[in-house]
Amino acid sequence: YDPFAAGFDMDVYKGRAKHNLFVFKVWPHLVQQLRDRIFKGEKVVLRAMTKTSFHPLKEDTILATIKGTCPGKKGIMFTAHLFERPQKQGANDNASGSVTLVEIARTITALIRDGKIPRPERSIHFLIGEEGTSLMGHFQKYPGRADQLFAAMNFDMVGEYLGAHSFLTMVLPMTSRTGFLQAAAKSLLDFVFETNTERHHHHAQSSYIAYPLPIVEKDGSMESFKYLICLLYTSPSPRDRTRSR
Repeated sequence: YDPFAAGFDMDVYKGRAKHNLFVFKVWPHLVQQLRDRIFKGEKVVLRAMTKTSFHPLKEDTILATIKGTCPGKKGIMFTAHLFERPQKQGANDNASGSVTLVEIARTITALIRDGKIPRPERSIHFLIGEEGTSLMGHFQKYPGRADQLFAAMNFDMVGEYLGAHSFLTMVLPMTSRTGFLQAAAKSLLDFVFETNTERHHHHAQSSYIAYPLPIVEKDGSMESFKYLICLLYTSPSPRDRTRSR
């Protein structure tokens, strides 16, 4: 928590405000100072001077597909945003998610090409672009695209350092809309956790056993895998499933 950092909140920009508002984004420390002055009866007036302009923007949207053997079956789509409007581009938010999609596509393609796995029955789509106008705009431009999918998974900020009180978070749809894909994804997180955490066993010669099946990138760390599972648009609560060392 940094009292001098202004948080990022898109509630107003997403049209959730009931009235037309001009919003000042300020840091919590200043908010507390202004609030205390108002509670003391002081009149506080804020003024702003802005200079705005509109510029044309060309957005590139990347769509790649690993074609399945049964085109009539609905496929699955992996999505990630490479940037959020021209001025916001970050390594974690969200080049990490975009790179993950590229690596998934590269790995599956190589396994199929080398004959190590069969070509899937369902097509696998990969969509990368700007977070709002590009990804959502794709479905608006091609309204039939959603009918070709049975599920989608979005990757956002998956490069977070898990050793700094962070978790790999999987957000699930509401319970009434859960299915096989959600169960498979949860099982995968369980598997990674169980095989990438120190084990202790009373039958072993030593009480300490290293990671049973470590998943470690050659330039990565041996940090314990931690994750959090919660429902869409809900805040983490004690009922959320949290696993850590």
